[in-house]
Amino acid sequence: MHLSPKELMVFEGLFKFRGGRVDDLSMYVYGKRNKSSINNTYRSLRTLRNNGLLEAHSMFLQGETKHFYFLSKEGIELANIRFDIPEGYVGTGYGNDHGDFAYSLYKPPQRLLKHHLLTIEFLLQCHSIASKTDEHTFSYRDNRYASKIFISEDVKGKETYERTFRMRPDAEIRINSNEQWAIEIDLASESSAALTEKFKSYARYLRAKEDLPYTTILFVAPYRERVDTLKRRWETIQEAFIKGMGEFTDVINLRYIHSNDVQRTLTDAIHSKDYEKRKLTTLQQLLFNDAYNGTEVFTIDKGFNYFHKPTFASMTYGKEGDVLFVYHNIEGYETSPWISIENMENHFGYLKKSPDFTNVKKLVHILFAHEVPSSISTDHVFSKRTGVPADRMLILHTENDKSATFARLTGEVISLNPLIHVDEALAIR
Repeated sequence: MHLSPKELMVFEGLFKFRGGRVDDLSMYVYGKRNKSSINNTYRSLRTLRNNGLLEAHSMFLQGETKHFYFLSKEGIELANIRFDIPEGYVGTGYGNDHGDFAYSLYKPPQRLLKHHLLTIEFLLQCHSIASKTDEHTFSYRDNRYASKIFISEDVKGKETYERTFRMRPDAEIRINSNEQWAIEIDLASESSAALTEKFKSYARYLRAKEDLPYTTILFVAPYRERVDTLKRRWETIQEAFIKGMGEFTDVINLRYIHSNDVQRTLTDAIHSKDYEKRKLTTLQQLLFNDAYNGTEVFTIDKGFNYFHKPTFASMTYGKEGDVLFVYHNIEGYETSPWISIENMENHFGYLKKSPDFTNVKKLVHILFAHEVPSSISTDHVFSKRTGVPADRMLILHTENDKSATFARLTGEVISLNPLIHVDEALAIR
Protein backbone atom coordinates (compact mmCIF):
# COMPACT_ATOMS: atom_id res chain seq x y z
CA MET A 1 0.00 0.00 0.00
CA HIS A 2 1.47 3.35 -1.05
CA LEU A 3 0.76 6.46 1.03
CA SER A 4 2.12 9.93 0.27
CA PRO A 5 4.26 11.75 2.89
CA LYS A 6 1.29 13.92 3.95
CA GLU A 7 -1.02 10.92 4.15
CA LEU A 8 1.54 9.18 6.33
CA MET A 9 1.69 12.23 8.63
CA VAL A 10 -2.11 12.23 9.00
CA PHE A 11 -1.89 8.49 9.72
CA GLU A 12 0.81 9.14 12.32
CA GLY A 13 -1.27 11.88 14.00
CA LEU A 14 -4.27 9.57 14.24
CA PHE A 15 -2.05 6.94 15.86
CA LYS A 16 -0.30 9.29 18.32
CA PHE A 17 -3.42 11.09 19.57
CA ARG A 18 -5.97 8.26 19.36
CA GLY A 19 -7.83 10.06 16.60
CA GLY A 20 -8.84 13.64 15.97
CA ARG A 21 -11.00 16.08 14.02
CA VAL A 22 -9.90 17.35 10.64
CA ASP A 23 -8.71 20.67 12.08
CA ASP A 24 -6.65 18.82 14.76
CA LEU A 25 -4.96 16.74 12.07
CA SER A 26 -4.45 19.80 9.88
CA MET A 27 -2.65 21.44 12.79
CA TYR A 28 -0.47 18.36 13.29
CA VAL A 29 0.53 18.04 9.62
CA TYR A 30 0.61 21.65 8.41
CA GLY A 31 0.90 23.66 11.63
CA LYS A 32 -2.21 25.65 10.74
CA ARG A 33 -5.97 25.41 10.31
CA ASN A 34 -6.84 27.34 7.14
CA LYS A 35 -9.07 26.37 4.23
CA SER A 36 -6.24 24.98 2.10
CA SER A 37 -4.65 22.84 4.86
CA ILE A 38 -8.05 21.47 5.94
CA ASN A 39 -8.98 20.55 2.34
CA ASN A 40 -5.64 18.77 1.93
CA THR A 41 -6.21 16.94 5.20
CA TYR A 42 -9.66 15.83 4.03
CA ARG A 43 -8.06 14.35 0.90
CA SER A 44 -5.58 12.38 3.01
CA LEU A 45 -8.38 11.13 5.26
CA ARG A 46 -10.35 10.01 2.22
CA THR A 47 -7.38 7.96 0.99
CA LEU A 48 -6.91 6.34 4.40
CA ARG A 49 -10.60 5.50 4.60
CA ASN A 50 -10.67 4.05 1.09
CA ASN A 51 -7.82 1.74 2.14
CA GLY A 52 -9.74 0.52 5.19
CA LEU A 53 -7.40 2.22 7.66
CA LEU A 54 -9.89 4.69 9.09
CA GLU A 55 -13.19 4.87 10.94
CA ALA A 56 -15.25 7.90 11.98
CA HIS A 57 -17.88 8.97 14.49
CA SER A 58 -20.32 11.86 14.02
CA MET A 59 -20.75 14.25 16.93
CA PHE A 60 -22.68 17.44 17.61
CA LEU A 61 -20.30 20.13 18.83
CA GLN A 62 -20.78 23.90 19.15
CA GLY A 63 -23.99 23.89 17.16
CA GLU A 64 -22.85 21.75 14.25
CA THR A 65 -22.18 18.13 13.32
CA LYS A 66 -18.51 17.20 13.01
CA HIS A 67 -16.61 13.99 12.42
CA PHE A 68 -14.06 12.42 14.70
CA TYR A 69 -11.61 10.13 12.88
CA PHE A 70 -9.61 7.24 14.33
CA LEU A 71 -7.67 4.25 13.01
CA SER A 72 -9.44 0.97 12.31
CA LYS A 73 -8.06 -2.36 13.55
CA GLU A 74 -6.31 -2.71 10.19
CA GLY A 75 -4.88 0.79 10.68
CA ILE A 76 -3.47 -0.11 14.09
CA GLU A 77 -1.93 -3.30 12.69
CA LEU A 78 -0.22 -1.25 9.98
CA ALA A 79 0.98 1.29 12.60
CA ASN A 80 2.57 -1.49 14.66
CA ILE A 81 4.44 -2.63 11.56
CA ARG A 82 5.39 0.88 10.44
CA PHE A 83 6.67 1.94 13.89
CA ASP A 84 8.28 -1.47 14.52
CA ILE A 85 6.38 -2.09 17.78
CA PRO A 86 6.89 -5.63 19.13
CA GLU A 87 3.79 -7.47 20.28
CA GLY A 88 3.16 -6.82 23.99
CA TYR A 89 5.77 -4.05 24.19
CA VAL A 90 4.73 -1.38 26.72
CA GLY A 91 6.92 1.59 25.76
CA THR A 92 7.32 4.84 27.69
CA GLY A 93 5.21 6.99 25.38
CA TYR A 94 7.92 9.67 25.34
CA GLY A 95 9.26 10.60 21.92
CA ASN A 96 8.72 7.72 19.49
CA ASP A 97 8.83 4.97 22.10
CA HIS A 98 5.36 3.62 21.27
CA GLY A 99 3.70 0.66 23.00
CA ASP A 100 1.38 -2.11 21.87
CA PHE A 101 -2.13 -1.84 23.37
CA ALA A 102 -5.48 -3.55 22.99
CA TYR A 103 -7.54 -1.95 20.22
CA SER A 104 -10.07 -0.69 22.78
CA LEU A 105 -7.40 1.70 24.12
CA TYR A 106 -6.86 3.21 20.66
CA LYS A 107 -10.54 3.90 20.10
CA PRO A 108 -11.77 7.29 21.35
CA PRO A 109 -13.73 7.18 24.62
CA GLN A 110 -17.29 7.86 23.41
CA ARG A 111 -18.61 8.84 26.84
CA LEU A 112 -15.74 11.28 27.45
CA LEU A 113 -15.27 12.55 23.91
CA LYS A 114 -15.30 16.26 24.80
CA HIS A 115 -12.60 15.64 27.41
CA HIS A 116 -10.63 13.60 24.86
CA LEU A 117 -10.84 16.46 22.32
CA LEU A 118 -9.41 18.92 24.85
CA THR A 119 -6.66 16.44 25.68
CA ILE A 120 -5.80 16.25 21.97
CA GLU A 121 -5.63 20.07 21.84
CA PHE A 122 -3.20 20.01 24.75
CA LEU A 123 -1.06 17.26 23.18
CA LEU A 124 -0.97 19.13 19.87
CA GLN A 125 0.49 22.15 21.66
CA CYS A 126 3.02 19.85 23.31
CA HIS A 127 3.88 18.43 19.89
CA SER A 128 4.47 21.94 18.57
CA ILE A 129 6.97 22.61 21.37
CA ALA A 130 8.64 19.19 21.06
CA SER A 131 9.11 19.62 17.31
CA LYS A 132 11.30 22.68 17.96
CA THR A 133 13.55 21.06 20.55
CA ASP A 134 15.04 17.69 21.55
CA GLU A 135 13.54 14.90 23.65
CA HIS A 136 15.76 15.68 26.66
CA THR A 137 14.51 19.26 26.77
CA PHE A 138 10.82 18.53 26.38
CA SER A 139 8.67 15.46 25.79
CA TYR A 140 5.10 14.38 26.49
CA ARG A 141 2.90 11.29 26.70
CA ASP A 142 -0.81 10.52 27.02
CA ASN A 143 -2.75 8.71 29.74
CA ARG A 144 -2.15 5.22 28.35
CA TYR A 145 1.48 5.58 29.40
CA ALA A 146 0.91 7.89 32.38
CA SER A 147 -1.40 5.36 34.05
CA LYS A 148 0.11 3.95 37.27
CA ILE A 149 -0.64 0.67 39.03
CA PHE A 150 0.97 0.53 42.47
CA ILE A 151 0.68 -1.15 45.88
CA SER A 152 0.01 0.93 48.96
CA GLU A 153 -1.42 0.53 52.44
CA ASP A 154 -5.13 0.89 53.03
CA VAL A 155 -7.16 0.86 56.23
CA LYS A 156 -10.41 -1.00 56.80
CA GLY A 157 -11.75 -0.70 60.31
CA LYS A 158 -8.81 -1.39 62.61
CA GLU A 159 -6.89 -3.41 60.04
CA THR A 160 -4.14 -2.12 57.76
CA TYR A 161 -3.45 -4.10 54.62
CA GLU A 162 -1.76 -3.76 51.24
CA ARG A 163 -3.91 -3.03 48.23
CA THR A 164 -3.39 -2.41 44.52
CA PHE A 165 -4.35 1.07 43.29
CA ARG A 166 -4.48 2.77 39.90
CA MET A 167 -3.81 6.45 39.19
CA ARG A 168 -4.20 7.95 35.73
CA PRO A 169 -3.33 11.58 34.94
CA ASP A 170 -4.62 12.76 31.56
CA ALA A 171 -1.03 13.24 30.37
CA GLU A 172 2.52 13.81 31.59
CA ILE A 173 5.27 16.09 30.38
CA ARG A 174 8.98 15.95 31.06
CA ILE A 175 11.04 19.16 31.13
CA ASN A 176 14.84 19.33 30.88
CA SER A 177 15.05 15.66 31.95
CA ASN A 178 14.67 16.60 35.64
CA GLU A 179 11.06 17.76 35.99
CA GLN A 180 7.90 15.78 35.37
CA TRP A 181 4.45 17.35 35.48
CA ALA A 182 1.12 15.56 35.79
CA ILE A 183 -1.58 17.05 33.55
CA GLU A 184 -5.29 17.23 34.34
CA ILE A 185 -7.67 18.47 31.65
CA ASP A 186 -10.42 20.18 33.62
CA LEU A 187 -13.96 20.67 32.31
CA ALA A 188 -15.14 21.85 35.76
CA SER A 189 -17.40 18.80 35.83
CA GLU A 190 -15.80 17.13 38.87
CA SER A 191 -17.23 18.08 42.26
CA SER A 192 -15.10 19.19 45.19
CA ALA A 193 -15.44 15.69 46.69
CA ALA A 194 -14.31 14.06 43.43
CA LEU A 195 -11.32 16.42 43.20
CA THR A 196 -10.38 15.62 46.79
CA GLU A 197 -10.40 11.90 45.97
CA LYS A 198 -8.26 12.62 42.91
CA PHE A 199 -5.67 14.39 45.06
CA LYS A 200 -5.81 11.60 47.66
CA SER A 201 -4.92 9.22 44.85
CA TYR A 202 -1.92 11.41 43.95
CA ALA A 203 -0.81 11.52 47.61
CA ARG A 204 -1.15 7.74 47.95
CA TYR A 205 1.01 7.26 44.86
CA LEU A 206 3.63 9.76 46.05
CA ARG A 207 3.91 7.98 49.41
CA ALA A 208 4.59 4.73 47.55
CA LYS A 209 7.60 6.29 45.78
CA GLU A 210 11.06 6.88 47.25
CA ASP A 211 11.63 10.02 45.16
CA LEU A 212 9.03 12.59 44.16
CA PRO A 213 8.00 11.72 40.58
CA TYR A 214 6.25 15.09 40.04
CA THR A 215 7.18 18.70 40.67
CA THR A 216 3.89 20.14 39.39
CA ILE A 217 0.26 19.17 38.86
CA LEU A 218 -1.10 21.33 36.05
CA PHE A 219 -4.85 21.77 35.54
CA VAL A 220 -5.82 23.04 32.07
CA ALA A 221 -9.18 24.72 31.50
CA PRO A 222 -10.96 25.20 28.13
CA TYR A 223 -9.92 28.52 26.58
CA ARG A 224 -13.52 29.76 26.47
CA GLU A 225 -13.82 29.89 30.27
CA ARG A 226 -14.43 33.39 31.65
CA VAL A 227 -12.06 34.94 34.19
CA ASP A 228 -14.63 34.94 37.02
CA THR A 229 -15.41 31.27 36.29
CA LEU A 230 -11.71 30.44 36.44
CA LYS A 231 -11.32 32.18 39.80
CA ARG A 232 -14.22 30.25 41.33
CA ARG A 233 -12.91 26.97 39.97
CA TRP A 234 -9.38 27.76 41.20
CA GLU A 235 -10.78 28.18 44.70
CA THR A 236 -12.49 24.77 44.52
CA ILE A 237 -9.35 23.05 43.18
CA GLN A 238 -7.14 24.57 45.91
CA GLU A 239 -9.48 23.49 48.70
CA ALA A 240 -9.54 19.94 47.34
CA PHE A 241 -5.74 20.03 46.97
CA ILE A 242 -5.32 20.92 50.66
CA LYS A 243 -7.79 18.24 51.79
CA GLY A 244 -6.41 15.49 49.57
CA MET A 245 -2.66 15.99 49.26
CA GLY A 246 -1.72 16.03 52.94
CA GLU A 247 2.01 16.59 53.47
CA PHE A 248 2.60 16.94 49.71
CA THR A 249 0.72 20.26 49.63
CA ASP A 250 4.01 21.96 50.50
CA VAL A 251 6.24 20.23 47.95
CA ILE A 252 4.12 19.91 44.78
CA ASN A 253 3.24 23.07 42.85
CA LEU A 254 -0.42 23.22 41.80
CA ARG A 255 -1.11 25.33 38.71
CA TYR A 256 -4.24 26.24 36.75
CA ILE A 257 -4.17 27.79 33.28
CA HIS A 258 -6.28 28.44 30.19
CA SER A 259 -5.63 26.07 27.29
CA ASN A 260 -4.50 29.05 25.19
CA ASP A 261 -1.71 29.67 27.75
CA VAL A 262 -0.24 26.17 27.40
CA GLN A 263 2.59 26.98 25.00
CA ARG A 264 3.69 30.09 26.89
CA THR A 265 3.57 28.29 30.25
CA LEU A 266 5.54 25.24 29.07
CA THR A 267 8.06 27.31 27.10
CA ASP A 268 8.70 29.47 30.18
CA ALA A 269 9.26 26.30 32.22
CA ILE A 270 11.78 25.00 29.68
CA HIS A 271 13.71 28.27 29.88
CA SER A 272 13.35 28.74 33.65
CA LYS A 273 17.14 29.05 34.18
CA ASP A 274 17.29 31.88 31.64
CA TYR A 275 14.34 33.49 33.41
CA GLU A 276 16.21 33.36 36.74
CA LYS A 277 19.21 35.06 35.12
CA ARG A 278 17.01 37.80 33.66
CA LYS A 279 15.31 38.22 37.01
CA LEU A 280 18.66 38.68 38.74
CA THR A 281 19.74 41.23 36.12
CA THR A 282 16.49 43.18 36.59
CA LEU A 283 16.98 43.29 40.36
CA GLN A 284 20.59 44.39 40.02
CA GLN A 285 19.54 47.20 37.69
CA LEU A 286 16.87 48.34 40.16
CA LEU A 287 19.51 48.59 42.89
CA PHE A 288 22.07 50.34 40.68
CA ASN A 289 21.36 53.83 42.01
CA ASP A 290 23.47 56.33 43.96
CA ALA A 291 20.61 56.73 46.43
CA TYR A 292 20.51 53.03 47.26
CA ASN A 293 21.71 52.09 50.73
CA GLY A 294 21.69 48.33 51.18
CA THR A 295 23.08 44.98 50.15
CA GLU A 296 23.50 43.45 46.74
CA VAL A 297 21.09 40.73 45.67
CA PHE A 298 21.89 37.48 47.49
CA THR A 299 20.47 33.96 47.67
CA ILE A 300 18.82 32.61 50.80
CA ASP A 301 19.59 29.01 51.74
CA LYS A 302 17.41 26.40 49.98
CA GLY A 303 16.15 25.26 53.36
CA PHE A 304 13.73 28.18 53.26
CA ASN A 305 12.24 27.07 49.95
CA TYR A 306 10.59 23.66 49.70
CA PHE A 307 10.69 23.86 45.91
CA HIS A 308 14.52 23.82 45.75
CA LYS A 309 14.84 26.87 43.55
CA PRO A 310 17.01 29.90 44.33
CA THR A 311 15.32 32.43 46.59
CA PHE A 312 16.67 35.88 45.81
CA ALA A 313 16.67 38.57 48.49
CA SER A 314 18.08 42.02 49.18
CA MET A 315 18.19 44.23 52.26
CA THR A 316 17.70 47.99 52.37
CA TYR A 317 19.01 49.96 55.34
CA GLY A 318 16.20 52.24 56.56
CA LYS A 319 16.28 55.03 59.11
CA GLU A 320 14.05 53.06 61.48
CA GLY A 321 15.54 49.64 60.80
CA ASP A 322 16.45 47.36 57.91
CA VAL A 323 13.90 45.92 55.49
CA LEU A 324 14.45 42.44 54.04
CA PHE A 325 12.95 41.97 50.57
CA VAL A 326 12.39 38.39 49.42
CA TYR A 327 11.49 37.73 45.76
CA HIS A 328 9.08 34.98 44.69
CA ASN A 329 8.21 34.04 41.11
CA ILE A 330 4.51 33.98 40.35
CA GLU A 331 2.73 33.10 37.13
CA GLY A 332 -1.02 33.45 37.61
CA TYR A 333 -2.84 30.66 39.43
CA GLU A 334 -0.25 28.60 41.31
CA THR A 335 0.51 27.61 44.90
CA SER A 336 4.33 27.49 45.17
CA PRO A 337 4.99 31.23 45.73
CA TRP A 338 2.46 31.29 48.57
CA ILE A 339 3.98 28.20 50.16
CA SER A 340 7.42 29.84 49.90
CA ILE A 341 6.06 33.02 51.53
CA GLU A 342 4.46 31.02 54.33
CA ASN A 343 7.67 29.05 54.85
CA MET A 344 9.77 32.22 54.99
CA GLU A 345 7.38 33.73 57.54
CA ASN A 346 7.67 30.61 59.71
CA HIS A 347 11.48 30.73 59.59
CA PHE A 348 11.88 34.50 59.95
CA GLY A 349 12.48 34.32 63.71
CA TYR A 350 15.26 31.80 63.16
CA LEU A 351 16.72 33.95 60.38
CA LYS A 352 16.88 37.03 62.63
CA LYS A 353 19.22 35.18 64.97
CA SER A 354 21.92 35.53 62.33
CA PRO A 355 24.14 38.62 62.85
CA ASP A 356 23.39 39.73 59.28
CA PHE A 357 19.67 40.06 60.01
CA THR A 358 19.42 41.19 63.64
CA ASN A 359 18.48 44.76 62.65
CA VAL A 360 15.72 43.73 60.22
CA LYS A 361 12.47 45.42 61.24
CA LYS A 362 10.28 44.37 58.37
CA LEU A 363 10.06 41.42 55.97
CA VAL A 364 8.50 42.32 52.60
CA HIS A 365 7.58 39.74 49.96
CA ILE A 366 7.78 40.78 46.32
CA LEU A 367 5.90 38.72 43.74
CA PHE A 368 8.03 38.78 40.62
CA ALA A 369 5.62 38.57 37.69
CA HIS A 370 5.69 38.77 33.90
CA GLU A 371 1.93 39.22 33.86
CA VAL A 372 0.25 42.56 34.49
CA PRO A 373 -0.39 43.13 38.22
CA SER A 374 -4.19 43.11 37.85
CA SER A 375 -4.11 39.52 36.53
CA ILE A 376 -2.30 38.09 39.56
CA SER A 377 -4.75 36.28 41.82
CA THR A 378 -4.09 37.11 45.48
CA ASP A 379 -7.52 36.68 47.08
CA HIS A 380 -7.70 32.90 47.45
CA VAL A 381 -7.08 30.01 49.84
CA PHE A 382 -3.28 29.88 49.71
CA SER A 383 -2.63 33.64 49.79
CA LYS A 384 -4.92 33.98 52.82
CA ARG A 385 -3.22 31.01 54.48
CA THR A 386 0.10 32.89 54.63
CA GLY A 387 -1.40 35.39 57.08
CA VAL A 388 0.79 38.15 55.60
CA PRO A 389 -0.89 41.59 55.60
CA ALA A 390 -1.23 43.40 52.27
CA ASP A 391 1.27 46.11 53.25
CA ARG A 392 4.05 43.50 53.32
CA MET A 393 3.45 42.14 49.82
CA LEU A 394 4.16 43.88 46.53
CA ILE A 395 4.07 42.90 42.88
CA LEU A 396 7.04 43.62 40.61
CA HIS A 397 5.87 43.49 37.00
CA THR A 398 8.48 43.32 34.24
CA GLU A 399 7.44 44.27 30.71
CA ASN A 400 9.52 42.45 28.06
CA ASP A 401 12.49 42.54 30.47
CA LYS A 402 12.87 46.24 29.65
CA SER A 403 10.89 48.06 32.33
CA ALA A 404 9.86 47.22 35.86
CA THR A 405 6.85 48.51 37.78
CA PHE A 406 6.07 48.08 41.46
CA ALA A 407 2.44 47.79 42.52
CA ARG A 408 0.41 46.94 45.58
CA LEU A 409 -1.86 43.89 45.60
CA THR A 410 -4.75 46.20 44.78
CA GLY A 411 -3.04 47.04 41.46
CA GLU A 412 -2.10 50.56 42.60
CA VAL A 413 1.25 51.50 41.03
CA ILE A 414 3.99 52.71 43.40
CA SER A 415 5.82 55.67 41.88
CA LEU A 416 8.88 55.42 44.15
CA ASN A 417 11.23 52.45 43.97
CA PRO A 418 10.58 50.83 47.40
CA LEU A 419 13.96 49.08 47.31
CA ILE A 420 15.61 52.50 47.46
CA HIS A 421 13.03 54.84 49.04
CA VAL A 422 12.04 52.26 51.59
CA ASP A 423 10.75 54.54 54.35
CA GLU A 424 8.61 56.72 52.04
CA ALA A 425 7.25 53.98 49.75
CA LEU A 426 6.41 51.50 52.48
CA ALA A 427 5.59 53.93 55.30
CA ILE A 428 8.00 52.21 57.72
CA ARG A 429 7.11 53.13 61.27
